[in-house]
Amino acid sequence: MSQFFPCPNPQCDYPFDSNVLPPAAMVTCPKCATRFPYRAGFPIPTMEQLQAPVGSPGGQVPVAGFAAPAPGATAPASTGERPVVNYATGRRMNNALLTGLLVGGFTLFLVLAIVGFLIFNKKGTDFFGPTPFRDERLNFTFKGFDSGWEEDAQLRESLQLNIFLRKKAGANAWIGMYAHDFDTREPRPNELRAQIDRRLRTRFKNTLETREVPGLTWGGQPAIAIEFSANYDTTPEIADEESKTFLSCRGEVYAMTYKGVAYLLIFWGDAKDWDSLKPELVQVRSRFELGKFREKWKPQQLSTITYTDPKDRFTITDQNEIWRMGRSPDDPEQKGPRKGNAIRNDYYILPKEIDPAGIMCFRAIKKFLDKGGNESGRTDVKALVVELPNTGDPLASAKNHVLERIRRDYPEGTENLTLEDANSPNEIELPSDGELKIGRFLFRDPLSRDDKTYWIIAARVVGDKTIAVEIDVPEKYALPVEEWMVNFASSLQPK
Repeated sequence: MSQFFPCPNPQCDYPFDSNVLPPAAMVTCPKCATRFPYRAGFPIPTMEQLQAPVGSPGGQVPVAGFAAPAPGATAPASTGERPVVNYATGRRMNNALLTGLLVGGFTLFLVLAIVGFLIFNKKGTDFFGPTPFRDERLNFTFKGFDSGWEEDAQLRESLQLNIFLRKKAGANAWIGMYAHDFDTREPRPNELRAQIDRRLRTRFKNTLETREVPGLTWGGQPAIAIEFSANYDTTPEIADEESKTFLSCRGEVYAMTYKGVAYLLIFWGDAKDWDSLKPELVQVRSRFELGKFREKWKPQQLSTITYTDPKDRFTITDQNEIWRMGRSPDDPEQKGPRKGNAIRNDYYILPKEIDPAGIMCFRAIKKFLDKGGNESGRTDVKALVVELPNTGDPLASAKNHVLERIRRDYPEGTENLTLEDANSPNEIELPSDGELKIGRFLFRDPLSRDDKTYWIIAARVVGDKTIAVEIDVPEKYALPVEEWMVNFASSLQPK
């Protein structure tokens, strides 16, 4: 029967399954690379013990699901460079008492095992079957795996599946799960689709074909369900593409949300065996159940402001209540009261003063506080909505337009005016609904290499035009405002 225990690293949440570990081994965490000695039936060492000098005194640390050794007992001899666990020396026990304890303990264990076997068989449950895994923070239970499923740590890390990824022994079939707590709000559908797309593209590259199946549920909740087919690389260690071996596969992905948590489950197997593999994969999927650990959870109520294109073709939504639209200083609405927690930032400018293609412009201000709660600085985040010709690639058109804007600020002939792909400082997924194209970019000032600008650009075709949202901020301030930028740019929707 599987028993789970956490990685000794308190910053890591990887769950180890004792059922798949050997009786004694040096174990490396596939998520954080922490190495620690494992001995079945003994406590797992803490980070303090792992980092202590060899030979220094340690202490017993009981771990749920494992029996600690009797006082005075010592760990088996280690074959590594450090002992398994340094146990404190207890009082010496006489042989008769020790023998009595051992015999009594074994007898008690045997009685409990027999009683447990009879109880479980009476209920029709296999005593050696899967043990339920429960996560109260992420609000679910999962009834575990039978012995025919093996951990695939390397692929799990590649696909960033934080709950599990298992491969069926003796077959090319996998099933994995991911969950993420959005804390104060429900994740949006385009965020779920972004999670799905990134993992499928990571595994199956450009061979992927998908079909969304409407009306399905998972865990009793409406779900985004996608069937897919693809080819996958069975020889990743070979660099030469012509020498690689690829197999065809089929699979399914389910994603849904419940009380602020996003859940994703993916399974796939060889196409030639799909009809025989799918029933078992579906049965494993059914072992997931939503919990009742967040029954009092409610989304934080945020005021949103939706702005409509002057020609009534599209909308863009301020989900954080922090953006102010650029207007004429004579506009009476510009002098209205401050809303919610937004900083007052009267933005007296019209979009065409920034760029001839401008339709709307916005500014948000992020203020920074010192340890005493006093304002120590602030930065502007600026957004421009533009109308461009439809060239067939909306994001490429918007990116080229941003470069044109940048070139106006430099002398003619200035070299190295480029936008390079950028990483997210917060590891935020870029959402997409299929029609909306969105990217993050970095501009390095060729005249001052320390000056960098972080851009979020989103674009889509609306009617016969490309509409784009171009948002920028100094790169050193991108970390605290990136979520504002992504939320605002990705809210571009046709009417």
